[in-house]
Amino acid sequence: MNLKKIEKYYTKRWENKQRPLDMAYVNYIIYKFKKGKILDVGCGFGELIAVLREFGFEVYGLVATKYETDECKRKGLNVIQHDASKKYPYKDSYFDHVISIGSIEHIPDWSNSLNEMHRVLKKNGNLLIETPNHSIFRKSKKFKENKKDFDIVHIKEFDYEELITELKKREFKHIKTHRKLFYYPNYFACRKLDILPKKKLPYLFISSKKTD
Repeated sequence: MNLKKIEKYYTKRWENKQRPLDMAYVNYIIYKFKKGKILDVGCGFGELIAVLREFGFEVYGLVATKYETDECKRKGLNVIQHDASKKYPYKDSYFDHVISIGSIEHIPDWSNSLNEMHRVLKKNGNLLIETPNHSIFRKSKKFKENKKDFDIVHIKEFDYEELITELKKREFKHIKTHRKLFYYPNYFACRKLDILPKKKLPYLFISSKKTD
């Protein structure tokens, strides 16, 4: 990964140091996780963990670029600039929850990063991953309109079965795929409908547990 190229891209695209915050993730985490120590792998400018902190979570973040790290520090967030391909700077079984929202597709050694997510989770800890569903995403209007940008920053995109297989290899259990639509405020009352097929959604939104 050419980090300087990536940082230049982020600096240009996110000049205001603020990305849109998807409330589906906020609602899901608050409803499902309740409380605890949470690590956001690839936390960007800290938009998500800043909100989770307000709801009582003890928040931590890893991010690749100094540009993003400096903004997180300005917000008073406990964020470390770190290559998520390498061993995370935390001890074993340190977190109740680990989340990776739109980040694993940017990590060169994603396999080791998944290993690290497992390592730093406590027993019965939750893992939540959101990432493009490769074969579906590449046919989407969003991809076609931004192909050049995605090709710059996406190193590895997973198909549904592939990501499920990788989680099972690391002995994650209770693997579930969610339709994030049902975690928006207007749909939150309908979350019990989150049982519909999701293999063909352009983005995968998958939860699992470390049970060993």
